[in-house]
Amino acid sequence: MGPWLRRLRELRDETVEVVAKRAGIDAVELAELECGCRWLRDAEIMVGLAQALEVNSYMMWGRVAREIKAEFRRDEERIALMD
Repeated sequence: MGPWLRRLRELRDETVEVVAKRAGIDAVELAELECGCRWLRDAEIMVGLAQALEVNSYMMWGRVAREIKAEFRRDEERIALMD
């Protein structure tokens, strides 16, 4: 797991409100969060999280968003297998 994903895991352990505020996520987007249980589906929110992770370049945001999306997909597959 890369440093960005490790930091995302740390952020997931914080309250949804703290993460949302840090990432600049509004109330509508916040409704899509479930405190560390479900992954985010919206690319814009992923970019917000990349910004919250203090990723400084646009290209890096894209890379982090792709890494996060891949991690989300793996988690969803694990959840589906448990159901």
